[in-house]
Amino acid sequence: AYPAMGRSGLARLHYWVALLGAITFLPKHMEEFVNKDLGGAFVTVALLMGAVGQLVGGTLSQRVRLERLAPVMALLAVPALILAALLSGSALVVLASAFIFLYFANQPVFTGLIADYSPPGAVGRSYGISFFAGFGLGSAGGVIAGAFVDRWDTRAAFLALSAFLAVTVALSVALWVMSERRHRGTPLPQMAAEGAP
Repeated sequence: AYPAMGRSGLARLHYWVALLGAITFLPKHMEEFVNKDLGGAFVTVALLMGAVGQLVGGTLSQRVRLERLAPVMALLAVPALILAALLSGSALVVLASAFIFLYFANQPVFTGLIADYSPPGAVGRSYGISFFAGFGLGSAGGVIAGAFVDRWDTRAAFLALSAFLAVTVALSVALWVMSERRHRGTPLPQMAAEGAP
């Protein structure tokens, strides 16, 4: 369970980096490419989709195996963020809303994975470590995005953040493969290989 938990945690961390970086500069991005005066209002609309995403993700997590659901949701978020970087006007609002929706839809999934793969008696501690890493280390997303904004613009920042989402997809797929092997009774690779980053 420990290699699986490590992959799940790293996937979640990269997800947090992408979200916190995007949210930090989403108001500026909206002001530049949607409406200078109403950029903040459109950000609010996008963030409201996060609440809907939580409900949808929570429902799906009760019907689909979490290891299968996580990479699909993460994969869908990648083009949403890329297109949000490239488009403008109403299309940008829609794509930004889609990204926020997909991100928060995956939150119940990753939360469930923490519970599934935590050692016995350590679920609470695992949640604490996960959210510490998410809000603490994940806040580096704002710094990373800021460097791209200073050098180029918010579009470049969003494109850079999409690379972190791609890492989340790769780690989630790795977790899914491990899970499939376990469910099918196929021997997992050697522990040394499983424990490799």
